[in-house]
Amino acid sequence: MQADLGIWQENRAAVVTRLLRSSRDPVLAQIYGRWHKEIFADLAALLLGGPAAAWGLAIFLAHPAPGVLTFRANGAHPTGFIRVLILAEMLRRMGFAGDAGRLRRVWRRLYDVRRFNRLPPRLLGTAPASIRHVVDEIAFQTRRNLAQHALADVIPFRQGDEEAIQDTARRLADGQPPAPGLPPRHLVSAASYALGSGCVRPRLLAEDVVARLADRRPPAPPTLGAAQAALAA
Repeated sequence: MQADLGIWQENRAAVVTRLLRSSRDPVLAQIYGRWHKEIFADLAALLLGGPAAAWGLAIFLAHPAPGVLTFRANGAHPTGFIRVLILAEMLRRMGFAGDAGRLRRVWRRLYDVRRFNRLPPRLLGTAPASIRHVVDEIAFQTRRNLAQHALADVIPFRQGDEEAIQDTARRLADGQPPAPGLPPRHLVSAASYALGSGCVRPRLLAEDVVARLADRRPPAPPTLGAAQAALAA
């Protein structure tokens, strides 16, 4: 969708311009400009799934320190250490300061850059300010190719969504069905919380969630014959 809507080009130009103005460092601007596609995808994931998506991504990225704290020139993905700090900043901007703080503390406890890192000093030293600029630019600034909406406007995620997810997690842990009307993507987040509670068997939970998601598929479009019969009636 980023490519089809032309958001790639618009976002890259905006990120590069923003960082050139804030840092006056063309190398930093080039690095974040190269990462913009993956950052957009990560921020969209948080808007789709909430804090659970951030914790899930952090678990996925929690490799041994050399993998997380090594900068790869010309890489399309943000360095793992910085990538999770970007997720934490996005949570803060979404209104989940508690989750943002916990994620940041856990990540920095796991990966102490004072003991070991292979990150360019200019990248590491400017990360807090650069991350704030990049998250704001990609998720909260309007884009022409999003009809002058920001990404956070197109995929809103609010406190009420998280409360519904937490309620559904408790229901799943108790063997109860989710409340009606929960978006399927939020069911995935609720399942991750239910699994983390340790109160459910993973296989049974997986089978239950997959079955519920399968039941929510949109109905197939009517065939020509069915449409003609409906018109005749």
